[in-house]
Amino acid sequence: MECETQLTHRMSTENCLELLLNTHEQHPAFHLRKFAVEYFRLFSGEVMATNEWEKAEQSHPELCLTILKKLVKFLV
Repeated sequence: MECETQLTHRMSTENCLELLLNTHEQHPAFHLRKFAVEYFRLFSGEVMATNEWEKAEQSHPELCLTILKKLVKFLV
């Protein structure tokens, strides 16, 4: 729980995507994933402008699609 708290305090456009990719639906760090999804929702343009997003689109397209679906779900 302490690690989760520290990571949420250090969330940035550079590491948000990495945290999303490493905390899948059944990951025990539920709160970290929830925070990362919310961070992505608020700063999606900035996160998607990073090199990390471009690399993820190439190497993990299905995960990027899942993230975008979650974003849309929050907006509806």
